[in-house]
Amino acid sequence: MTPNTGDWSASADVLGQFFYILLIFAIVILLFLFCARRFASLRYGGKGRNLRVIETCQVGAQSCLQIVRAGGRVFLIGVTKDRVSLVAEITGEPLNIADNATVFENFLKKKEGGA
Repeated sequence: MTPNTGDWSASADVLGQFFYILLIFAIVILLFLFCARRFASLRYGGKGRNLRVIETCQVGAQSCLQIVRAGGRVFLIGVTKDRVSLVAEITGEPLNIADNATVFENFLKKKEGGA
């Protein structure tokens, strides 16, 4: 009894199932990427946010200074591993973020000129 080598339907069926599983896998991956981008934009870049970190400056291994806009007010805060401290509220003329100078440089110039 010799095997029937002329029957290609079994191997074509296995190949079809392989491509079907591959297609389903690709659809799941694309759906995952779409959801991940959507949720990330809602969490970090959503419209209508009242709280935004304008700029961050590392000052140590586990500490940094951040300029934060909360509603219509702007604050300079210090952030360490264990705490967040208010350093100053930035008032006066609005911050110009489009300049080549950073927001921190503008803030320091205002403090030096006003002191």
